Amino acid sequence: MKGNRELPAVLVLLLVCAACAWSYWTMTPTYSLLQVRKAVASGNVDMFQRYVDLDGLLEQAMNDSMKAGERSTLQKVGQVSPGLGGAFGLSELKGNPDEMRTTIRNTVLESLRVFAAASSSVDEFEHATLGIKKTCIALVQLFGLKPDVRREEQIAYATSVLALSKEEKPVQVEFQLRAKDGIWRVSRITNIKQIVLEMERRTGLTEVASRS
Repeated sequence: MKGNRELPAVLVLLLVCAACAWSYWTMTPTYSLLQVRKAVASGNVDMFQRYVDLDGLLEQAMNDSMKAGERSTLQKVGQVSPGLGGAFGLSELKGNPDEMRTTIRNTVLESLRVFAAASSSVDEFEHATLGIKKTCIALVQLFGLKPDVRREEQIAYATSVLALSKEEKPVQVEFQLRAKDGIWRVSRITNIKQIVLEMERRTGLTEVASRS
């Protein structure tokens, strides 16, 4: 009889431990990145924006890449990389920083909507523009793999590889995640300048090789 009375208490304790473990897991950067991967695969815009600070990320990218009197780094990507330039609307960037952010943001969200529609109709993806298709592919490459996360207190870093054309070697992309209100969100791409410098270096080598 005593054993029977103790059984409910043990079950309650196990349930509490399981709930605590689940609560902790949902507040890790790895969990957030897995949710981003799920959002991309299903085309869930709300879930994507819950775990990706898209506006903050784009604002930081423009701040990192704008210099007085020069094109932004993001515009340079559109010029030097035929593969990557076709994604995220980079090849179409023009105007002021706000207009550029709007172009990229709209391209990302439209690509997610195409993913959502493509789950029930393959024609939706087939009829999408080349830029949207490349953005879809880029989102899968950026968030589709098992995340490799390095955590430093309230900041975490994750890396992925992006390759949008056979002619171009893959580039490594490093994300920064920040914790706020118990949720880790992708907030920045830390190596945009390095990516463009590498692309420009490769383009220069290609041009030199073609002249010789």
